[in-house]
Amino acid sequence: MSSGSVVGAGWHDTYFRWDISTPQRVVSRLEQLPGQGSLAQPGKKLYAERDRFGKWQHLLGSENVLLSYTVHTPKHGIIRRLEVQAHLGDSGEDDLCAPTIFEPRWKKLQLFMAMVGVLPPEDPACVRVDAAVDVGYGDTREGQRVLEALRFARWPGQWYAEWQGPPPYTTVAIKKGRNTVGRVYCRNTKLRNGGARWGKLRFESEHRFTWREARPLEDLRSETAAAVFWGSVFGQGKAAGTVTRIKREVQTMKLIERVQLGEITAAQFEQLTGFLDAERLGLTDRVYKPETARRRRSLAKDLGVSPADAEVEALDVSLDELLEVPRSAWAA
Repeated sequence: MSSGSVVGAGWHDTYFRWDISTPQRVVSRLEQLPGQGSLAQPGKKLYAERDRFGKWQHLLGSENVLLSYTVHTPKHGIIRRLEVQAHLGDSGEDDLCAPTIFEPRWKKLQLFMAMVGVLPPEDPACVRVDAAVDVGYGDTREGQRVLEALRFARWPGQWYAEWQGPPPYTTVAIKKGRNTVGRVYCRNTKLRNGGARWGKLRFESEHRFTWREARPLEDLRSETAAAVFWGSVFGQGKAAGTVTRIKREVQTMKLIERVQLGEITAAQFEQLTGFLDAERLGLTDRVYKPETARRRRSLAKDLGVSPADAEVEALDVSLDELLEVPRSAWAA
């Protein structure tokens, strides 16, 4: 039975953007405000200044960042965008904004923007949402196993996971190319709050949208939308249901067992043996053509096997069981 329990679920970071290309009162106000950059010239302007101690003081407070972007295009002329990178949750350790309280928090931020004179008249579009679930673990070893399972899981398509930071590792980033699509990290370690390492993990999905694909504000009021965004990274069927990380010295015997059980053929046994060795050494791109590497990764994902990093224990766990608790946050 899991020692974990959900302690929070909701939005972490939310980015809102307005089109301010047409002349309006807010543009002249933004031009007057101090900041880093210029609204009149191509580029970005950050509405913040450093205080006498060198710390940034943001116009909208420490939890929100206000930016503007100016682009000159031959076809459309001057294009200006105003962006607020908002953190609508409480400050401190439990800082997620539940969809049910998004509306009053958003209205409060809008009121403050209006008082400062930087609120455009129309509604913005949402260009980034980070949906997250916080889970506390009574047994920190379970939290550590969750991180290891996610690190060595087989992810769909071109997705992959990597450790971030120095060991002992407390953060796993899930990426597609250079773009981060999700991360799992220890909140206690990040906040340095004195809590046990791996005692509280945050499972966070990250979604960015172009201006054309931007989401309406209605999505942030919906728990269903939050569940869909979060589940697109951590939901059922995204990563392999089982994770078997194999030490080199037992790799051959484990794969032979799969052959004997009829899970793989002798040819696939030979393919996986060579592929896992190449992947362990980071030589996959040198050995295999892209299409061949894709097929080998697909086979490994179906079986849920990964090579072990040097000097770590073997791992044979059910990822679905380990993620049962965080997934329960959106079960309703």
